[in-house]
Amino acid sequence: MTPENFNWKNFSHGTIVNMEIDIMYDAIHTSEGLEEWLVGEANFKRNGKVLSKEDYIFTGDTYHWKWLAKDYEVKGKVLGSFPDRRIQFTFGDNFEVSIQLKSMQDSRTKVILEQRRTDGKETPDFGFLNCCVCWVFFLTNLKSTQEFGVDLRETKVREEFLVNR
Repeated sequence: MTPENFNWKNFSHGTIVNMEIDIMYDAIHTSEGLEEWLVGEANFKRNGKVLSKEDYIFTGDTYHWKWLAKDYEVKGKVLGSFPDRRIQFTFGDNFEVSIQLKSMQDSRTKVILEQRRTDGKETPDFGFLNCCVCWVFFLTNLKSTQEFGVDLRETKVREEFLVNR
């Protein structure tokens, strides 16, 4: 990647997780799963009613996420929850994210995350670049929590420069 070929409208990241796709589905389609690797608190609503942590999320659900040990939260909407093992959601006002799971040999799962700017939205480049970097960590944490049961997020030391905070 160079400054000349960096795409400022969308990016993709991926990882391979040594876990069956059904388990990985739960990690991206439930509050309980998302809290294991992404956020400290994930709350979803459907038609105004709060979902349980184990409920699967569907198209049209809304969410309110709070980061773990960090003063950051985001609200959004599930744009698509697809039986082909994919979920799509707004991420703040300016972005849309899609996470797709693909089954591989030997009970492994390929996870592909794509983020793009919401049509018609111009955003500061810092926000886009920050997301690009942070998703690398969170996909690494997804792999770590699912394969080894180890959450890499730092909760005791509150220094912003830490990559795992």
